[in-house]
This record gives sequence, structure tokens and C-alpha cells, in this order.
Amino acid sequence: PLFRSRANTSPHLTQDGVDSMAAGSPLVNGCYDVVVIGNGPNAICLSFILSGNWPYIAGTKHLDLNLRLKLENEPKNKSVLELNLDNLSQDLEGRSDKPIGLLFDSLLRPEADLGSAFDSCLEWRHTPANQISHLVIGDAAPGGSWNQYPADVQALSPASWLDLPEYSFSSWLAMRQGKEDDRHSLKDIACYYQDYVHQTGIAENFSNFSTVTNVHSISTPVITDCCFLYDAEWSNECSMSDGEFADLLFPEEKGGALVKSNPTPSGYDFKIAISHKNSTKTIFAKNVVLATGVSGFPEKLGIEGENLPFVHHRFKTEVVVAGETILVVGSGLCAADAIRVAMNRGCSVVHVFRKRVSDPRLIFNEIPLQNYPEYETIFKLMRGKSTSPRYKAFAGHRVGSVTETKVCKVSGINGEKAVTEVEVSAVFVLIGGNADLGFLPDGLRQLGRDPGKPVNSRKNPIGVDVQTYRVQNVPNLFAIGPLVGDTFVRFGIGGALGVASALVKKLN
Repeated sequence: PLFRSRANTSPHLTQDGVDSMAAGSPLVNGCYDVVVIGNGPNAICLSFILSGNWPYIAGTKHLDLNLRLKLENEPKNKSVLELNLDNLSQDLEGRSDKPIGLLFDSLLRPEADLGSAFDSCLEWRHTPANQISHLVIGDAAPGGSWNQYPADVQALSPASWLDLPEYSFSSWLAMRQGKEDDRHSLKDIACYYQDYVHQTGIAENFSNFSTVTNVHSISTPVITDCCFLYDAEWSNECSMSDGEFADLLFPEEKGGALVKSNPTPSGYDFKIAISHKNSTKTIFAKNVVLATGVSGFPEKLGIEGENLPFVHHRFKTEVVVAGETILVVGSGLCAADAIRVAMNRGCSVVHVFRKRVSDPRLIFNEIPLQNYPEYETIFKLMRGKSTSPRYKAFAGHRVGSVTETKVCKVSGINGEKAVTEVEVSAVFVLIGGNADLGFLPDGLRQLGRDPGKPVNSRKNPIGVDVQTYRVQNVPNLFAIGPLVGDTFVRFGIGGALGVASALVKKLN
């Protein structure tokens, strides 16, 4: 084996008669069956399955009757990955438009929408022979964008809806003697995702703090001398130092031995350049899975002065100073979080947003606010149902320009001539983001359903086959998570099941 795998610590993971310590890394001369770009929770779940951890039906007692009857007609000795997912996922109802996401959620969390806490219907079996060689590449720690949020912001979803297979958030919390609650901070969730890759023994498949700079389609063998072997000893500690896993791909920084590769075998369709610590390596893949999320390029207003240094498109707590006034643009949860944090720090907030407070598309009109008191407080301020001397709302308005003297001109969106000038210390434009797919060839960057617009989770997701998550009209390219409109982890990990099932059937 090229690597020594650490033992599986998941208490429920069964072994098919093979000690996981004997299972080597799937790395073979820098050539992989699958390369996953992005290392958020959806990518982590996919790596867990590709690492030889396959789901099997363990019981159907709490399932929908129609699904239960379908499963009775499926082979009992087959993994869910090998079953007819198209048939099983038909007619399922829920909060996602992806049938595989609904199926996976039904099996993992039976009747979760009814508030039930039934045990999973799945049993996970680890079989080294079922491993599919893969590499997960991300520019941050495992968890992706979950590592970017302020520490005092709570997750919108209940913690159990953010679980990944076999090592739950509650198990992670129990190991740290934490308090069990319905909701937890985003910092806790991010740390859980970081630990998950250690606790499930999949860390060796990750190259974190690394950036994919180019993905090229290839059709002829290429010689490369970038491949290597590195015998990695993985730590059991929870916290990871920056770049710890990235050393897997860049062994010369830790004494690994470079090994010259053979010509790339036929069937490897993608040549991928990876950058880390001013070094660049090249690998090859038969399949690529896009899992980058859509926060790469924050959306902009397109107004005069937007590029001034005090105008920010991500919330930065370090520029929020007590006693000063900031302007926040946006009506989503990120804007609400920024407002709450700023006001708690003694700032005054001018809040500008285009929607009317009665707009049914407003997120606050879609969620049960009684379950989210922090957002209920902000929405009351937005509607004028409560007041604060440090908050002023401009509903149905837009920012027309920003001057170098930090004056923002605010006007109505329906042609009102009145313009209000507001002097502030900082501006935060928090109106969503678009995917950064600049590493793809020019012809593949416009993958949204509307090719002329950037990929966006709500307005322009990537078009995929809803069973396999293959990108339409692009062989061997897949996409999962927010890129295809799955913004909730609960359903986004269904993409991991769909991709893994498609790959298992294809490679077999």
C-alpha cells in the first residue's frame, strides 16, 4: 500500500472481514478515477462513500409505505448504490426538487420533517475492495465555506440535519462533552466537518489549502513527472494546522520521495493543475466532480464607487467599530447576521434592500421565525414592528452610488425621485454570490441553465441529470451541492449518493 490508513473509529461501521489498517490509499501514479473540486460537506460525504463505505438497507419500519414496498422488490444483498435509484426515488415528496436527495434523506432521517428522531434505515459496510480512487481538493480546511462564518452565528438547520453518515454531530459533541441542543454555532459545525475526515479515516484522500488552477480535457497520453509516493501518518487530533493534508500532494515539503510516472493511460479525460504554497502539481482523472459552492464571486451592485476600499462584499467583523454607522445591502440571512453582529458591537446600521417586507420570496417569510429568535428580531426591525435608535430600514430601495467621502445615495426602486444621502464608515454588499469556475476551459465555464449568466444556486444552477448529477452534455463531469441548487446539507449530500451510484455502475 502507498499509505497506512488509520483505523476506523466509527462505532457502527461494519467490516467485511478485512482490517481497514491493511487498506492502502487508492493513489496510483497521480491518476484517479475521480477528482472532487471543493471540500465542503457534500464533497466529504462523497469521499466517505468512494472510500469503500457502502450503504445497505438495515430496516424499513419507519419509511414511507410506497418506498417500503419498492425496497421489498429489490435484491436484499445489494448496496443501495447498486439498486435502481430512479425507481426508488419516484413520487417522494419533501423540501427538495432532487429525487435522490429526498431518497437519501428518507433513508438517513426517516420522517425528519415530522420531528421524528428514528434511527437511520441504513447500515454502512466498509469494504476496501470497493474503494474508488479519488482526491478531494479544497482551498480551505474540510468543510469549505462553513469555515468562513462568524463564530457567534448559529446554523439555520437543526444539528441532526447537518449530519454526515455514520459519525453524527451529536457523537462529535459527546466526545467534547458539549451541550446537546437543536441549533449550534457555525463554528461548531465547521469543526465537526474538519474532524469527520479524521474520525472516518478518509483524510488521506484530501488535499486542503490547495487551489485548482486549470482543468483541461485531454484525449492523448501525456508524460508527467509530478507523481509521487508519500507515506503519511495521520493524527487523531481534532484540530488541523493549515495545510496539514495538502502535504499529501506536495511531499517534498515534508521529505516525501518523488517518483517519475509512466505515460498517462487511456481513459483519463482530465488533466488538472493544483497550486499549493507556490508549488504546482499535475494529476489526471477519469471523472471530475464540481463541489465548489457558489461563494467564489460575491454578487455586485454595479454602481459607481463600489470598488472603493471601504465597500466590502463579505462581512468583516474587524472593520465594525462601536459608535460608527455602517450600511448593509441585502435581505438574506447573511445580511441579517451582519446587522445583528454590528448592533451587538455598538454600531448603528442603515439597511437597504430592494424587496418589500411582504414579498413571499423574502427568506423571513419562508421560515418559521418562532424557531429563530435572532432573525425574528431583525425582521421586526425591517417591518417597523419594533424600533431601535441604531437601526434604519430602507425597504424597496437601492444604493445608487458611493462617494470617496463615504456618502451613499439611496433611492426607491419604483422611480421615486427623492434621494437620501447617508454618511457611513463602511458598506457591506451582501446579496449572494456566483460560482467561480475560472479553472475550467472557456467552453465549460457557462454551465448554468442560462449559459449567458454566471452560475448561481437560486437563479442559474448548473443543469444536471437528477439521478446521476452528470452535467448535461459534458461526459464524465458531475456537479453537486449549491452549484445545482442544493443549498441545504440535508439534501445536498444526496448528490454524493447519486454520483457514487453512477460511478459504481459505470466502473463495474
